[in-house]
Amino acid sequence: MVKPPQFKTIPDILSPAEIEQFIRTTRKLPYRVFFLTTYSMGLRLSEALSLQVRDIDADLKRMHIRYEKGLFF
Repeated sequence: MVKPPQFKTIPDILSPAEIEQFIRTTRKLPYRVFFLTTYSMGLRLSEALSLQVRDIDADLKRMHIRYEKGLFF
C-alpha cells in the first residue's frame, strides 16, 4: 500500500514594509519593544517570551537566549 505524499505548509512571511507598519501602529510601548526585539533578532515565540532584563549585557552588546530550539533541559 502506497501512502499519499504529505504536504507541509509554508508559513506566511511578512515583508519588511508590513513589519514596519505593524510595529509603528502598535500603541503600547512594551508591546512595540517586544515585537521589534522578536523580529529584529529572529526569535521564536518561546525564546522571546523567556527573555528577562538580566539576559541583556549592554557592555558586550549580547543577549542570552534561553530555550533555543532543541536545547530544553
